[in-house]
Amino acid sequence: AGFLGVALLYGDKNALGESEVAVRRLLLWATVAGLLVILSVEPYRWCLLNADPKRAPMMAQMSLSIVWALYAAAMLGAGFWKRLRGVRFAALALFAVTGLKLVIVDLSDIGPLYRIVSFFTLGVLMIASAYLYNKAEGWVKGAAQE
Repeated sequence: AGFLGVALLYGDKNALGESEVAVRRLLLWATVAGLLVILSVEPYRWCLLNADPKRAPMMAQMSLSIVWALYAAAMLGAGFWKRLRGVRFAALALFAVTGLKLVIVDLSDIGPLYRIVSFFTLGVLMIASAYLYNKAEGWVKGAAQE
């Protein structure tokens, strides 16, 4: 079964039938979702169990934001590397969810100065991400045309 999964993930797309392509997509998205859950649960639980009890919930929420942002960046890189448009869009959606969570949940309990600095930093990161995404998409399109 493991060999079949590896063959479906790395096999030639043109040699696969419709059912194999569907299984390949299902395995890809199950892996992406499962890894996100595993990577989210462990730091969250660790913060709740090991941090100062007063600050533990806030630290646990912030650890989720950090993990989600890093995971979204990794997904974006993998999406460009393997030329998987759906993975890139999922990464952008995860970035958006992380940004919303950051604004709504994580920044609700901090002072105004830290909130201003956080929004400014988030804005700079979003602009840099959009610029790099645009550049990387140009590289992918250029490589596909060659």
